[in-house]
Amino acid sequence: MRKKVLILSCLMLHGALAKETPDVFTPQTILADGVDSTVSKNPYTGEEGPARKGTVAATVNNVFLLNQALLAPTPDASHIESLTQTMRALVPSLNVIGMFNFFSVDEWLSDNRQPGRILVAILYLQHSPEKVTETIRQRLDVIRSTAAIAFLTREIDALLGCR
Repeated sequence: MRKKVLILSCLMLHGALAKETPDVFTPQTILADGVDSTVSKNPYTGEEGPARKGTVAATVNNVFLLNQALLAPTPDASHIESLTQTMRALVPSLNVIGMFNFFSVDEWLSDNRQPGRILVAILYLQHSPEKVTETIRQRLDVIRSTAAIAFLTREIDALLGCR
């Protein structure tokens, strides 16, 4: 039964059982009750891929935790690494649901008080390096030169190929 519901949910998302674009989206039109994941289609780019229920909530909560961890007087490197690996794994799903289109990379990078949000943007750019424009490169250079957070600097260096 669960497989049938998931297949029906996927068909509904792709317009096979409903008109191409619903008049309104509800949580149930995205994922039927009892379904934990689906193939999502980015409404901005058309890219498709798997997405689990709870991805956005996990991201918001993990960004909050990253902000705390990265700004701590004595950062816990293992906790930061654990959060980073979790977010790295969520980036492809965030991409296919359109999170980096809804909030541009510039927006993700714009608030120095939220280094966790900046880190998620860097992880996205590591996943999609073709998205690094000259403007984004310049913004990352400013963050690298002004941020007192070694972890961010390391991830920016990894993205830009710096030594």
